[in-house]
Amino acid sequence: MTLLSDCASAATAAEARFRIDYPNSRPRATRIVALDEAAAAAMRKAQTATWNDARFLVCLGRSRGVQGLDSIPPDLDLRAPDGSVVRLSDELSGADAVVMVATAAADHEAAATIGDACRSRGVAATGLVVAPEDTPDALGPTLAALRPTARMLVVASEAEYIPEMLAALRA
Repeated sequence: MTLLSDCASAATAAEARFRIDYPNSRPRATRIVALDEAAAAAMRKAQTATWNDARFLVCLGRSRGVQGLDSIPPDLDLRAPDGSVVRLSDELSGADAVVMVATAAADHEAAATIGDACRSRGVAATGLVVAPEDTPDALGPTLAALRPTARMLVVASEAEYIPEMLAALRA
């Protein structure tokens, strides 16, 4: 009798009956938000690919809400691909995940607002910082702004990493 490794035995016909042969019944709804114009330019190439229920948005940096009233959280204006202005609160309705794309020029207040809104709704937030290898020192404030709010924080040296990351997250 030949003993198979765990990997080899998992590939046998006997084990194939336990595999699920259809995709997830509910596709992921992902919102990808650029926190600055440089991040928006970096994610433009990713926008042309085919995605499930992903929407690409650019933060306009204007917080809305009533200062001093804890019951009304601040909201953000976002630019949709068609140029229209949408609200963060509306975009998070029905979203499973948010990916914040940033560079060293990121809007730190917007990162905190998005992260807090995601946390209060139970939406997973990921930070993806695009930083050329020659500018690591400039990232400190951006990383500090994203770290408390993102469940996962990734620093990539090139914008070409954005579509790969989104594919890994099933956007």
